[in-house]
Amino acid sequence: MWSLKCNVFMMLMIARQVLALLVEKGTCPENITALSDFDMERFRGRWYTYSSLLNLRKNIPECAYVDFIKRPNGSYFAEASEINQKTSTMKLKYHEIGRIEPKLGTYEIVLKGSPIEPGIHINVLDTDYTSFAICYLCFDVDSIVSLKAIIIRTRARIPKAETIHTAQRLAQLSNIDLSELVKIPQDACPIDN
Repeated sequence: MWSLKCNVFMMLMIARQVLALLVEKGTCPENITALSDFDMERFRGRWYTYSSLLNLRKNIPECAYVDFIKRPNGSYFAEASEINQKTSTMKLKYHEIGRIEPKLGTYEIVLKGSPIEPGIHINVLDTDYTSFAICYLCFDVDSIVSLKAIIIRTRARIPKAETIHTAQRLAQLSNIDLSELVKIPQDACPIDN
């Protein structure tokens, strides 16, 4: 029993820090539907974080983006970058992309050395591949609490108003509560390379 409690505690701490997940009482909602024809090849490239569900609203990252990169062998990895508001330092993280399930609209982030096995499944609720993407993840911990993240990403660092309007409307149709999301600052960022 003690081992189970330790594993649950470790999983909560890792998930909150690595993925900025929100911890909530209860289980994940069952009415969330992802794409049924997800195409990682079209999804690859740079996505800027427009808004996100954050567990620490006082420490909002700035200039956050993720690059989905395909290796010559056909596998993928993600390079995530953000600037910490308190320290003004850039954080760069690399995550392997594991199994991609096009018919389920998911891809897996592999967390090495973590009790979360085999990895975290990200659901792509909607995307047009060229301007916006709505990503969601949620998993239950012993049917007591759930960990969730919601991210609206855009291809442009400062997206057009109609892009955001479309993404937010589609997020609401996917039962996402927009009031939970925090806008990620993308102005005054370093020049993209």
